[in-house]
Amino acid sequence: MLDGVVNPMNTSRGRELVTRVKAHQLITIGESPDRYIKQFETKEPLEREWAALQECRGSQIQKVLDVDWSNLQLTLEFDQHAIPLSDFNPQDVALFTSLLSHVIQSIKHCHKNGWVHGDIKPSNILYVPNLRTIRLIDFGASHRIGTSREALTDWQATPMFASPNQLSGEGLVDTGDDWFPLLQIIDQVMSVARDNSIRSTLFTWRDALSIEV
Repeated sequence: MLDGVVNPMNTSRGRELVTRVKAHQLITIGESPDRYIKQFETKEPLEREWAALQECRGSQIQKVLDVDWSNLQLTLEFDQHAIPLSDFNPQDVALFTSLLSHVIQSIKHCHKNGWVHGDIKPSNILYVPNLRTIRLIDFGASHRIGTSREALTDWQATPMFASPNQLSGEGLVDTGDDWFPLLQIIDQVMSVARDNSIRSTLFTWRDALSIEV
């Protein structure tokens, strides 16, 4: 039900919009099912993702367990029982609707701490069944609010969900870059929702979020 489409790489005034996320090697740690290592090729994206996760840390944000600056490695929490929203199906519409306030809360938490997640999409939002809440993961596209895109040599976005400014590489990074994709997700869910009360709730959320874009 919830999924994204990855398009070929585009360019904007000689700078690269990375629509296929740059591959990071993921390394498992022995028999430990609760963590994995993300291997970076250069220091800048490691520094940025680490800073975002540290400054936005909270119960609905993926935890950093360790950082190895010399080997450019980030050790991250992994919950084998968590379910990405991209695995939801039409029978999960009511569950998605009940989780929507948690998704909004987690995004607002990032914004309050000065960061835009930058790649809000179903696969980056995990449902945690035992806690009946969600967790945001993959802050590889995150930037501080107010960052000039003109100064970036490359940046990440998922075309199906990204805001127009993200796709064009123009303007400043702002909170609308997270609300725009969430609206796209809500629209996807509304297209398969049949229950009138659920549709009404989704419409209400959609109207409230529209003023943020």
